[in-house]
Amino acid sequence: MFLFFLYEEVLLSLLSSNGQPASFACLLFSSLSAGCLTTLLLFLIPSKKFVFASRILLLSLIPVLYLAEFMCKTFFGTFYEIGYMIRMTGSVAGQFSGEALGVLAGNWYIIPVAYFPLIFFLLFHRLSPKFLTEFREKHPAVFERNPFSRSSLLPALLLGAVLFHGLTNFSCQTLSHDTYGVQFSANRAIPRFGLLTSVRLETRYALLGQPDAAETLTNLALPAAAIPETQAETQPAESIPETQDAPASKNPAQKPETEKTSEAETAETEAEAAQIDYGYNRLDIDFETLVAGETDETLQTMHHFFASLTPTRQNEYTGRFAGKNLIMLTAEAFSPYVIDPELTPTLYRLSREGFVFNHYYQPAWFQSTTGGEFACMTGLIPTWVNGQLSFTASAADAMPFALGNQFAALGYRTLAYHNSDYTYYNRDRTHPNLGYEYHGIGNGLDIPVGDWPYSDLDMMKATVPDYLKTYREDGTPFHVYYMTVSGHCNYSWEYNAMSRKNRDAVSHLNYSETVKAYLACNLELEYALTYLVEELEKAGALDDTVIVLSADHYPYALTQNSPVDYYNELSGKQDSEDYISRYENTLILWCGDMEEPVEVNTPCSSLDIVPTLSNLFGLPYDSRLLAGTDLLAPHSDPTVPSFHMPLVIFPDGGFGTGWSTIAGTYEAKTQTFIPNEGYAVGNDFVSSVSAIAEAKYLNSRLIIAEDYYRVAVP
Repeated sequence: MFLFFLYEEVLLSLLSSNGQPASFACLLFSSLSAGCLTTLLLFLIPSKKFVFASRILLLSLIPVLYLAEFMCKTFFGTFYEIGYMIRMTGSVAGQFSGEALGVLAGNWYIIPVAYFPLIFFLLFHRLSPKFLTEFREKHPAVFERNPFSRSSLLPALLLGAVLFHGLTNFSCQTLSHDTYGVQFSANRAIPRFGLLTSVRLETRYALLGQPDAAETLTNLALPAAAIPETQAETQPAESIPETQDAPASKNPAQKPETEKTSEAETAETEAEAAQIDYGYNRLDIDFETLVAGETDETLQTMHHFFASLTPTRQNEYTGRFAGKNLIMLTAEAFSPYVIDPELTPTLYRLSREGFVFNHYYQPAWFQSTTGGEFACMTGLIPTWVNGQLSFTASAADAMPFALGNQFAALGYRTLAYHNSDYTYYNRDRTHPNLGYEYHGIGNGLDIPVGDWPYSDLDMMKATVPDYLKTYREDGTPFHVYYMTVSGHCNYSWEYNAMSRKNRDAVSHLNYSETVKAYLACNLELEYALTYLVEELEKAGALDDTVIVLSADHYPYALTQNSPVDYYNELSGKQDSEDYISRYENTLILWCGDMEEPVEVNTPCSSLDIVPTLSNLFGLPYDSRLLAGTDLLAPHSDPTVPSFHMPLVIFPDGGFGTGWSTIAGTYEAKTQTFIPNEGYAVGNDFVSSVSAIAEAKYLNSRLIIAEDYYRVAVP
C-alpha cells in the first residue's frame, strides 16, 4: 500500500508539475503514513475474502481522485479541492460533458498508467501466497523464531502511521508554512505536498476551520512604507518609461496633451493643480472603537491593519462619470487578439477611444470563470474559504462595495444576466447578494437554446430593450452586468455552435481550424456589442453610458488536449502558462462623451476595476478595504513599496506568487526580478512587494471568511 500511494503521488506530480515536482520528502512520508494506516485497517478485517475485496476497492477508487485532479489541472489549469469537485460534478456533467469527454479522450493513455498497480495486483497476487508457502516449507526455523506476530504488527503499524504523519507535518511546514495553514488551497498544496496531504488538510479545515490568521497577518514582513505609507501622495502617477516592451504613454493622472504648450502655460497649469486639495477615498470608520469592542483576535488584527493604511487620493477624474449609466461585461475566454479593426470594428473602437490601459492583465486565479468574475465584481482576490470558492462563500456576506449594491443605493435599476444555466457557480445566490436582479436561462432570460454555446447577441436582444424603455420613459438610470458565454470552448466547427455560425467570416484567415474557430465564436460578442451601441444611440443614451469589458480568463482551452499551444499561434508569442506575459489582456472602459482617449500606462488587473469605477462614478467606498487600487489616483515613488502602489498579483500555482509593478516584474517560475528600464530598486524591494501581495491575498480571504464588511463598514 505504501508503494501504491507513492506511485500515484509521483505520477501526478510528474504529469502536472511543469518542471517543478512536489517535495519528494512530503510524498514519501505521507505515502508511508497512509500505507501504514490502510494496512492496519486491512489487518483488522478477519475475513481474507473481505480483505481481498477491500484491497481491490482501494486500488480501484483511489486512482479516480488522482485522475480527476490531473484532468482538472490539464483542462482548467488548476487543482481543485475534492469537496468542490464532488459538488460541481452534476453541473459539469449536465452542461460541460462534451468538454469533459474531450479531456478524457485526449489523455486516455493516462488511465491505464494510473491503474497499473491494480492491474499488477490482479495478475500477480496469487504468486505471493505460493511463494510464502514454499519459503515456509524450506525454512521452518525462520518462522519458529519470527518475533513479529499479528499482535505486535498492529501497534507497529499504528506507531508508523503516527511517526510518518509527524514527519509529513514537519517536512511540509518547513517547505511552506503558510500554504500548510492559513493560505491553504488545493492548487497551492498539491504541487508542493502532494494529493494525500492536500486531502487530509482539506478534510481537517472543513471540519475545524482554517488556522487563526492573526499571527500570520501580524508577522508579514511588510515594508515600513506600506504600513502606513510614508511617501507624499500629491505628485502625479508615474508611467513606465519608453522601452521596446513598454512604450511610453501619457500620464494616467492627467488628460493627454493634444498640442504643445508654452512654459508659462505649463507653469500656470501646474500651479492650479497644486492648489487643489483632493480628499481620500475612504469612509468614516472608527477603527479604534472597533478594536476596543472586539474580542476576536483575527478581527482585532484586521482592524489594526486597515487602520494603518493610507487611502488612495481622489483626483481630477473623481466623479467624472457621476450620474451616468454603466454596462459592465465579463467576457468568456476573451483575449486581446480578438480585436481587429476590420473583423471586430466595435471592439476596436471601444478599446481605442476610451481609457486605454496599455499594461492590463487578467490573471488566471485558478478558479476558471467564477474566479475572474469575483475579481472583476468585488475588487478582491479570489481565494478558497473553508473548502468553498470565495465567491460562493460571499453569498451570505455583506458586500457594500459591489457595484450592484452601490448603484442600487443611488436609485439605479441594477440588472445582471448570464446566457447559460442561471444556477451554475451559484450565481443565483451570489449575484443577488451583490445587488442585482439576476436572470439566466431557467430564471427569466428567454433566448433560443440550441447547440452549445449560446449567443451573446441573442442575450442583448432579449434584455437591452427592457431597460432602455424604462430609461426613456422616466429617466431611471441603469447599471447592467453581463456574463457572456459565446466564447466558451471547445473551439472547432463540430463542437461549437457559435464557431459554426460565424465560420465564413474567418475562413480567409491564415490560422489553424482551432484558432479560427476561437475567433469565430468571439464574433458573436462583437455583434452583441454592435447591437448594444446602436440601441444606446437610438435611445439617446450613448453619451450617458459607460461600457466596461474584461475577460474572466484567457482562453486556456487553446492550450489543452494537444501538443500544440494554439494560444502561441494566436498571439504570435512563445510563452506558457507559467509566465506573466501569457495573461496580458485588454480592459475596455469607454463612454460616448469622451472626446479623446486617455492612456494609462501603469500595470493593472481585474482587481482594479471596482476601485477605479467607484472613483470615476464618485461612489462612496474605502480604498483600504479592497485588494485593487484606483488606477487614476496619484501614487508615490514606484521604487518604494507601498500598499496602494499599482500592483498586478499573479496567483501561486506551485512556484510562488508573481507580480508586476511600474518598476519591474517578478517571475515566480524562475524566481527572478526583471526591472523596467530607468528604475533602480533596493535589495529588499522584491521581498517587500511579495509581502504586500501575500497580505492582499490573506486579507481578501479573511474579508469573506470573517464577513468583515458587515463588522467594519458603517
